[in-house]
Amino acid sequence: MEIPPKQSLSSNTTTSNTVTKETNPYNVPTVTVKLGQKGVRVKWLQWELNQSGANLEVDGSFGNATLEALKKFQSSHNLEVDGLCGPATRKALLAE
Repeated sequence: MEIPPKQSLSSNTTTSNTVTKETNPYNVPTVTVKLGQKGVRVKWLQWELNQSGANLEVDGSFGNATLEALKKFQSSHNLEVDGLCGPATRKALLAE
């Protein structure tokens, strides 16, 4: 008897009352990410914010749209709303 291959689950797919989250393709930054920065650290942040409901272009440029999405996330998670993605914000994003 042939066994069908496993199907991969996409982001936020519900199967048997289990929600799976897509894995962020970018490495978790180990330094604070802030306005004006560019690169893969910012892409990680943008990707995580999108997983939390933002609608950002993952372009690696920390501009005003990323700043506003980050502040909204911080506010809704009872974090200091400083627009910086430091250890507490990273922890909250990873817990989503």
